[in-house]
Amino acid sequence: MESLYRRGSYDLGELRDPPQDQVLTYMSIKTEIVARVLDGRLKKLTALVPGKVEVRKIYLTTNVLDALNGKDVTGLEAHLFGIAQARLEQFIGGDEFVCRLPPSRRPSRGKDVPALAMLEPADDQVWEFPIGTLRLFGRFAARDVFVVTNWGLRQLLDDDEKKWRFVIQTCKTEWTKLFHPFSPLSGVHMHEYLSNARTPV
Repeated sequence: MESLYRRGSYDLGELRDPPQDQVLTYMSIKTEIVARVLDGRLKKLTALVPGKVEVRKIYLTTNVLDALNGKDVTGLEAHLFGIAQARLEQFIGGDEFVCRLPPSRRPSRGKDVPALAMLEPADDQVWEFPIGTLRLFGRFAARDVFVVTNWGLRQLLDDDEKKWRFVIQTCKTEWTKLFHPFSPLSGVHMHEYLSNARTPV
């Protein structure tokens, strides 16, 4: 079933009433997210600082959560995931994020390095969080709602097209396991995915 997200996005902060079909689609995938949390296949990441306002939401699959908690990872990977925890909390807190959209194979230039970037091909709607040499992969379920499905190390991926296709396909497969038949959020402009976002300068 083709997601109604293909026809636009629904911003919960908008004052105007969204189209009814988009409301139903958002509520449907929200229900699926709640169900996956209840059955233990997803975990909502919460800020370690008590009372911190959560502007956005991040959900992790169990394999990513295990790595974040230091399970079955190397010392270097544990260090990177420690940095990732802080970065993800900035996402949750609504900090400004530099984002790359549309996707590009060219390295970022200038002072801005994207904190969140769409990967090619754009139709796959797979994004990466680059944190040092750590890469977290996932998709947007709704505006300001991101699901992290898998992870990898940049030095192992290198510039090998087959390896990048593999992590992208893994992301898509994990998404299907969690949310079939719902597709991820699809948009044209960055603000359709994320509040308080800008492109690199």
